[in-house]
Amino acid sequence: PTARAYIGDVTSKEDRVASMGKIGAAMASGMLLGPAISSGLVAIGEINTPFFVAAVVSLFNAVSVSLFLPESLKQKSQKLIIREGVLNFLTVFRNLKTEQGILFLILFTWSFSMSNKQVSFPLLGQERFGIGAETIGYFFTAAAVVSIVMQGYLLPKIVNWLGEKRTIFLGLMVMGLSTVILPFSLTLLFLIPFYLLWGVGGALNRPTAEGMISRLSKVGQGTTMGIAHSFESLGRVFGPLLAGFLYGQVAPEAPFILSALMLIILAFAGLKYIKISNLRISSEKTTLVVD
Repeated sequence: PTARAYIGDVTSKEDRVASMGKIGAAMASGMLLGPAISSGLVAIGEINTPFFVAAVVSLFNAVSVSLFLPESLKQKSQKLIIREGVLNFLTVFRNLKTEQGILFLILFTWSFSMSNKQVSFPLLGQERFGIGAETIGYFFTAAAVVSIVMQGYLLPKIVNWLGEKRTIFLGLMVMGLSTVILPFSLTLLFLIPFYLLWGVGGALNRPTAEGMISRLSKVGQGTTMGIAHSFESLGRVFGPLLAGFLYGQVAPEAPFILSALMLIILAFAGLKYIKISNLRISSEKTTLVVD
């Protein structure tokens, strides 16, 4: 959230969504390369070698930030005042009443769906198609590649064409429809495109929603993006819990259907309640259309 807040400080409003997409692509690249590099390190070293390498990389990043990254806040007099307790969840939920509230819910639903799928999909793949950890890893890798391409290259073009509100709607609908189809796939070949479509939808709506949240912020970027991250974290809490329970106690299709319903409902709620409908990006001017 601090890195996203930094982006919010140093980018113009018309570049905000594209910049959020780039940091999302960077994260997806790490998720793609991390396992591959770790496997190579284990092959040439010991089982604990990847942990030491990761520690060195983290330390290098920390030193680099300290030495070379300029402060994004130009007004040094700004102070962060925390009036609520650290574990006061009411502070988070009060933000649902703001104009960004629907966007916070969209991030929660995206995160819920992602973590729900990460639990349910491997179980479904093993039970229905007999695929193991290696094949599941290929699915995750392919999804990361799709996310990199979408967020790093295609997202700004799509937002420029459709506008932010309709981009979020499209992303949520693609996620929802592909999610509900996944558990009813009859063959592995039928399963693959809908799994990848889920990644396409997520790459459309998450960075777009984050860019809008940042642009609509009336307080510090750090505070705003911290709240956004809190909603994502709540999704990661409830997604796996409900996925495991529904898969084991109700039906293998149940967690997928619940996730799809939430995504589709939020898609139409976003169309109704998101106030800023379009941000057209061009080399000459930026046009902002408000409902």
